[in-house]
Amino acid sequence: MFTWNRREFFYLSASPLLAARTGTSAAVKVTDAGDTIRVEAAKYVFEWTRASDALKLSDSRGRVITNGKLQPAVLVQTLGGTARKATSGKLAEARINGTRLDVRYDGVNGWSRIALALVFEDEDFW
Repeated sequence: MFTWNRREFFYLSASPLLAARTGTSAAVKVTDAGDTIRVEAAKYVFEWTRASDALKLSDSRGRVITNGKLQPAVLVQTLGGTARKATSGKLAEARINGTRLDVRYDGVNGWSRIALALVFEDEDFW
C-alpha cells in the first residue's frame, strides 16, 4: 500500500484537473451582494456568507450537497507534545477576480495566516 503525505496527495489529485482545464467559462455567474457571494454554474450553486463564514453547495436542482465553514481547520501540535489545537482565524480579505474567489484569514491558531483560492467553472470548482 502506498503512503502519501497531504502535499503529495494534493499534487497527485489536482494535477490532471489543472492540466485539463484552461481559461474560465462565461456560463458561470458570480454575484457579490456585499455580505454574500453567490456562484451559479451549470451543475451547482455555491453560496458563501462573509460574516458567518458559512458556505452552502447545492446541485442545479437546489438540493443541498453540503454546508459548513469555508475556513479550513489547521491542527497544530508542539514538538514532542500530544495536545493538538485548531483555533479559527478572522476573515481578513475576500476578493472576486472573474470566476475566482480569493479568501485570506489572519490569526489562525493565534499568529498564522491562511489563504485559499477557489476557481469556479461550468461543471465544477477547484
